[in-house]
Amino acid sequence: MRRGILAATIATLVTGLLCLVLTPRHDGALPRGFSSPVLAAELVRNSSEVVQVYGTAAQAGRCETEGRNAECDFIRGLRWNTAADFFFIAGYTVTFVLLARLLPGALGTAAVALAMIACVADIAENLGMFRAMSDPATDALALAVRAPSVLKWTALALLWLALALLFLAPAATRTSPPLWRVLEGLAGLGYLLGGALCFYALLARDALVEPATTAIFLAGLLQVAILWRDTGFLRRYGLVAA
Repeated sequence: MRRGILAATIATLVTGLLCLVLTPRHDGALPRGFSSPVLAAELVRNSSEVVQVYGTAAQAGRCETEGRNAECDFIRGLRWNTAADFFFIAGYTVTFVLLARLLPGALGTAAVALAMIACVADIAENLGMFRAMSDPATDALALAVRAPSVLKWTALALLWLALALLFLAPAATRTSPPLWRVLEGLAGLGYLLGGALCFYALLARDALVEPATTAIFLAGLLQVAILWRDTGFLRRYGLVAA
């Protein structure tokens, strides 16, 4: 199981970086303080924001007749990014399900369920985004993108808070050498910060999802090191022989 979690974590980081590389350029202003056009596209609130983020050229069929322009280039790039996101979804779902199974009792069961909810919601969000790249902007279309996105981020926020305990608990004991306890603590704090920021983002300011994902990515990097060499952590959760 240890190798499975390690491989899934690495796959998640690699596909996440691929999505980052495939982030399309957006020349216009983004709504509500977003700097990532992809996250802005996920969390549109109304038809005006759909137009602001997705534009109108592709939806009106002008990309086939007018050649290249900034809006059409953005939509093409967003299609590639959204397609790559399906691989990222597969990676993080396997990673989080395997990690959730290390949590005890009902908490572990709930964490597995949250990972699956996030997966299904993320797929629905992507399908809604493909619609927004081709259909005229309406408030109903914005809702078809935003509703599964909010469900996804809510499930992930709860899941990350649960997974924080997975790393903070061993960090608070003496089962590992001091350096590994520091890394466990930092990984746990990364999950904790990511979950807390994500919750606050959904309540007050959507754009804070951006630093939340950065915190989780950094936690994932530490997670790779911990799963690779932290024998105290691995023994605690039965991932290697005692």
